[in-house]
Amino acid sequence: MAPLATYYGCEYLYLCMFADSGFSGYRIRFYDCIFVDLGGVNYPLGGKWNDRVTSYVNNQSPGTVGRAYNWNGSSFVQLFATEALDWNGNIGIGWNYNDMIDGVRAC
Repeated sequence: MAPLATYYGCEYLYLCMFADSGFSGYRIRFYDCIFVDLGGVNYPLGGKWNDRVTSYVNNQSPGTVGRAYNWNGSSFVQLFATEALDWNGNIGIGWNYNDMIDGVRAC
């Protein structure tokens, strides 16, 4: 896999998350190395981005780790980490994380 390429609609250097399986539906992307609480990010159809992610592409620079978190009622708990280049077209299959992501850290 060549660097600088776009994979499944996710540009190089970004961690992208999609509302639907198969890298479809609305997309949110992350570049900066900060934690983002998705409960504070507006979803295009109303509401917030938390609990809406079904697929992702980690197209950051090789070896960069993105992390996804769930809010358990008192703190954010890591669900999984993904090292670039990586993708999953449906995090509900096998992982059972569909619509559970509440926070993201791109690196």
